Amino acid sequence: MQQLETRGITDRWIKGSWEEYLAAIKNFPENQGKSYYYNGYYRLEMTPIGFEHARDNHVVFLGVSLYAILKEIPFQGLPTCSYRKRGIREVQPDISYYLGEKANLIPNGTSIIDLNQYPPPDLVIEISKSTFNLQ
Repeated sequence: MQQLETRGITDRWIKGSWEEYLAAIKNFPENQGKSYYYNGYYRLEMTPIGFEHARDNHVVFLGVSLYAILKEIPFQGLPTCSYRKRGIREVQPDISYYLGEKANLIPNGTSIIDLNQYPPPDLVIEISKSTFNLQ
């Protein structure tokens, strides 16, 4: 079985305004990639999620959630949720948590979490195979 890696012009930082970023993500396939905006640059990623990443993500999510349950800490765990600070930045971490009093702050029906309206999560986790080589 041959492994394919999809990389293209989507996997690099592009200089652009906030409006250009919004136009670029308008037709970006939902739940099939990630997008970021930071400091006048944006990035669209269409990287497929592999077995190891999915497994590691699941183990970390379960571990943090179990810890919060055992310590009786109210929490809201959010895998791959989008956070946007209009005109400044947008991110989609692998896992994020609102803890304690903030656990039920974001109402149902909220799509992208507007950081001009709601606080950022208390804990953000990014699972990365390319940044950290643990082997």
